[in-house]
Amino acid sequence: MPLLVLALWLSGALSILFNSAVAQHLAGAIALLIVIFSCLTKAGLNRWIFGLLASTAIGLIYHSQQWSAIAEGLERAAMISAFLASLYVLRTVIQTAPN
Repeated sequence: MPLLVLALWLSGALSILFNSAVAQHLAGAIALLIVIFSCLTKAGLNRWIFGLLASTAIGLIYHSQQWSAIAEGLERAAMISAFLASLYVLRTVIQTAPN
């Protein structure tokens, strides 16, 4: 899983630095892969939250008939996840730095 998070961060950074649509699509796919692996490996609340959010999103998209919103939502989720991963790494660096 850490390698997937690193790949998500790298593809997110590349999409921002080079304004690359391919890197942005790759980041969205990696974000979806992380969610799927999380649901498959961890039972309980993760699956319920994912099921609730996914069914709500699909219902809204079905109502509006804008199916391209799925890819755009995954890409935006990937950018937020990449930002949170950066914050996590920054926190780790600060905590492990000598005083």
